[in-house]
Amino acid sequence: MRSYALTIKRCVAIAVCAVLVPPILGGCGGTREDAATTAAADDTATVSEKPFLPGYDGQTLDELLTMTDTYREDSVILAIEQALQQKDPVDLSAPERVVLAVEALEREVNNGGYNQFFLNEPSYAHQIGAALNEIGCPETARITEDAVAVLGLRRDWTDEQISVAAADMPDDQMAKLDPLDDAFFAYPDPIEDRLLAFIRANAAEIRL
Repeated sequence: MRSYALTIKRCVAIAVCAVLVPPILGGCGGTREDAATTAAADDTATVSEKPFLPGYDGQTLDELLTMTDTYREDSVILAIEQALQQKDPVDLSAPERVVLAVEALEREVNNGGYNQFFLNEPSYAHQIGAALNEIGCPETARITEDAVAVLGLRRDWTDEQISVAAADMPDDQMAKLDPLDDAFFAYPDPIEDRLLAFIRANAAEIRL
């Protein structure tokens, strides 16, 4: 959902091109690299043309969903997550738990890999595979279930036991997570689009 690293790399490429080649040459000399740089600039502009919604400010779900016309979709989903986090966990509906689980996965894996997800968000470890399948992201679900298998998750493990297992994970297990982290970073499924579609389809059961 959030391609910050990719955007930064693209911006660096554009900056280097601009410094090394005089404007009169029209980019990098009309080569294939020039075309790629131009496309990167267009992609970066597309990502940044909408502003980022500052956060949840008491809006209803319907109000937030209409804001996707004005604000970046990932920022709208983040605002929905922030609203749901204010609710008592026992009051969450099944679709609301799906939203929180998927958002937790994206946030933690993008920041520190699957190990960080298990360490910081253990309450979602048991359900995350099913949540990804429910929103229509089967390949990401498969990758995530492989990561759960590396952890050695057992059905009766508590949140504390999951966090401890992640914190004490030996190097050989950590090495097995590395390619799974990379597979997640490749985004084989459009998580943002699928999650937003899931929210719209289950709006009656998502109350902010």
